[in-house]
Amino acid sequence: MPPQVLPSAAELVAASSGPQRRQPAIVRQCNRLAKQLAILAASCVRPLCEQAVQAGQWDSLAEPTGSALPPEESVDLYTQGLCCLALTAALARSISKRESECEQNGLPLVLSWLPLSLQDPFRQLLLAPTLAKTIAELQELSAAALSLSAGEQLAPQATAPMVQALQQDPLIYCHEQFLRHYRPSLRNAGSIYATPVPVISYMVRSVDLVLKEAFALRQGLVELGSFEVIDPAVGSGAFLQGLIEFLYSQFCLLGELERWPRFVVEQLLPNLRGYELLPAPWLVAHLSLGLKLAACGYDLRQRPGHLSLALGDGLLWLAREPAHTGLPVLIGNPPYGNFGRPTRYPWLRLLLQDYKRDLGERKLNLDDDFIKFMRCAQWYIEQAGCGLLAFITSHTYLDGLTHRRMRESLLASFDEIYLLDLHGNSQRATPAGETGPDENVFPIRQGVAIGFFVRRRDPGRCRQAAPRRATVHYATLRGSRCEKYAHLERMDLASTPWQRLQPQPRLYFFVPRILTRQAEWERYPALPEIFPLYGTGIKTHLDAVLVGPSDEAIASQIAAYLAEHGQEEQAQGTRAASEERRRGTPQHKARLLRQLSGLPPQQLYRDYAYRPFDTRRIAYWPPAIEAGDHRFALMRHALQPNILLVTTRQLSQGSFQHVFVSKDLTDMCLLSSATRECAYVFPLYLLEEETEEGAGAEAGTRARAARPNLAPTFIAALASRLNLRFVPWGSGDLLSSFGPEAVLAYLYAILHAPIYRQRYSEQLSSDFPRCPLPAHRISFRLLSRIGSRLLRLHLQTSLPHPAAYVLPPSQTTRLRIEFVHYTADGRLWLNAHQALEGLPPECWRFRIGHYQISARWLQERLGQELTAAEYERYRLLLAILTETQELMAQSSSALEALLS
Repeated sequence: MPPQVLPSAAELVAASSGPQRRQPAIVRQCNRLAKQLAILAASCVRPLCEQAVQAGQWDSLAEPTGSALPPEESVDLYTQGLCCLALTAALARSISKRESECEQNGLPLVLSWLPLSLQDPFRQLLLAPTLAKTIAELQELSAAALSLSAGEQLAPQATAPMVQALQQDPLIYCHEQFLRHYRPSLRNAGSIYATPVPVISYMVRSVDLVLKEAFALRQGLVELGSFEVIDPAVGSGAFLQGLIEFLYSQFCLLGELERWPRFVVEQLLPNLRGYELLPAPWLVAHLSLGLKLAACGYDLRQRPGHLSLALGDGLLWLAREPAHTGLPVLIGNPPYGNFGRPTRYPWLRLLLQDYKRDLGERKLNLDDDFIKFMRCAQWYIEQAGCGLLAFITSHTYLDGLTHRRMRESLLASFDEIYLLDLHGNSQRATPAGETGPDENVFPIRQGVAIGFFVRRRDPGRCRQAAPRRATVHYATLRGSRCEKYAHLERMDLASTPWQRLQPQPRLYFFVPRILTRQAEWERYPALPEIFPLYGTGIKTHLDAVLVGPSDEAIASQIAAYLAEHGQEEQAQGTRAASEERRRGTPQHKARLLRQLSGLPPQQLYRDYAYRPFDTRRIAYWPPAIEAGDHRFALMRHALQPNILLVTTRQLSQGSFQHVFVSKDLTDMCLLSSATRECAYVFPLYLLEEETEEGAGAEAGTRARAARPNLAPTFIAALASRLNLRFVPWGSGDLLSSFGPEAVLAYLYAILHAPIYRQRYSEQLSSDFPRCPLPAHRISFRLLSRIGSRLLRLHLQTSLPHPAAYVLPPSQTTRLRIEFVHYTADGRLWLNAHQALEGLPPECWRFRIGHYQISARWLQERLGQELTAAEYERYRLLLAILTETQELMAQSSSALEALLS
């Protein structure tokens, strides 16, 4: 690979004066600078640092890091540190007029902002002859791109245009963009996404208001010392920077700048704490805070080493170090995901049990890092007796079902809770009535929310007093990223349009929910109470290889994957191969696929309910499907003829249309690919244990080898109500007996009834469906018959009525699908010249789950020609949808009498 040629500083500046783009000039300059610095770091700086580390110079890093860093991490710290020193010096070069510092472009000055234990190692590197030329290039690039034209002195007024354009501090912005090119995997794994300045500004100004109103501190943040501010995941120091800038602006407004240096020494530095797990961001935090203090007129060299930024796990530091004052204020943006890492600390696992107790869930999403930080911060404030927690985190805890104990615990710990939901979740649809984009304030897919949790001082409170129950205030902000930034810059806690919530027991939602008919809903049995064995469908993590239209296509896909990745393991040595055996790597998957391809086809390939009315084939060998998502304990009951009810537990978009039926292995995304809307599978029959080995056993043995997956208490209650005898197989005659298939048909009709979906729409968005018991035999028999017809249609074991066919028989001319466009006159255009006519809009719009069925069937065949046989299959599908709608109307009428 030829080496990349770096532009000179003059070329870099000249490039920025080219044709204007949508981004401001400073953004383009910083992006270009970050990329060029990353190239220089990888090609020159890192190799030289590796030589220094191999020579033993990295041993001195043991003191600031607590233990000797591995050589790889030491090299990375030196590489990022040298680049950031050059960036900082370029920004700060006009602060000092000393000739010795001007000659070296401010490097001695910014070096003094590092921890004392890091200054000597980096000073040695800066003076090393082998690095002289490279450091000069770093400085030249940085100075050319970041030259300030706002005056000789670096001040908030000078950098304000840069910050406004970048929406972040220039140093932090450039470091984040630098990582994108230098080591993108490190940026993603470490969740290194700096918080935008408008978000920080809103949170800092709101904290100031809370301190004034809830804690009677008339000057708010200016009374620092009466309280302390802690950022337990400080990152590059963005929040503490914002706090310093706010405090400096307050002294400017008060006209008391002469007090500022004394305030910094006596109140700011002793009561500002931050913790960071990763060494490189921790180093950048020292530089960014030193730069901010210098911009505000304070020289850190007056008190070197007095920035209270500790390197280590903030969770552990909070547990070990008590609050220095009686009022801790915790602020920040903790990391969100845990990337599969278990909770390391026994004491934290014990604390998290408060969020997990009595949930009865099969899968918990309560080990994400932001939840650990929130729980630890909650405990820290409880130990202090009062305090304020201000975090921006993932918004999943606001309405996640598994987060209900977390919400209940927060309600019991705090007095006021303010939640500003910034949304921006790319996997959730915009609610009805909302127009325009809903973008995230971060460049991530997960939606976020700002939370303020206030625990007031209450010296007279005793243990016998009534337990706390927080008052919850909620607000929402949607729109483009720029619109959200503009709103946050204008708003604070006082001007935010809050809505008072009253979280209801059991779920305690932190979002507006009007749960009408909740008492009625909870009287009905939920599906898990009816079907004891259930779970989510299969998630292969490798659909493009393991799933296909035919066995031959899958075999070809497996062969292609092995050809691409199978040789990599052999090309690597034994040591490298062992390192690659971690689950999820292409080499590990190739190893499993090689074993899979040796199995007999009759034991491997199965029908697969991939999407509604889209049955494909799957190479189903559980060891090849990683992370436990093969669901064999559940799906083994689909290896012989069976019926599986499929629905969802919660919705992230739209209304409830999420019910279908399968007779085969079932995909987790059968009903929707949206977040939270995974398909839960409820098999009607369970295979006995002795049939596990015979996955290919004859279907004729089913009656002797299966039993109904129905709870005895539910069956007893239903039999008593109907005064009918239960039979363990089939439907029964519905006159003297009823069976499992009649029960399933009854439930299936109810779940399809529009009146049921409308009446319980709010509950169906956050709970498993619950089904009312029949009042008498007549209603059970009627709904069972409707449901039985729906089941036969959806399993395609019975053809629709002839009247339901909405398209004419196929013509001799083939139809080529170039696009899919439906018009109001009932025409479905497939290309510029051909359209299908007579398709009613209700049939065209009909959805099962997230999928618009009649459109998706055609979209799966874009670029193909429909044969006469395919055309007839499409007509059959439309006929099934049409008759389904007719049966849904009938079930609604029958259920209305039952519910009235």
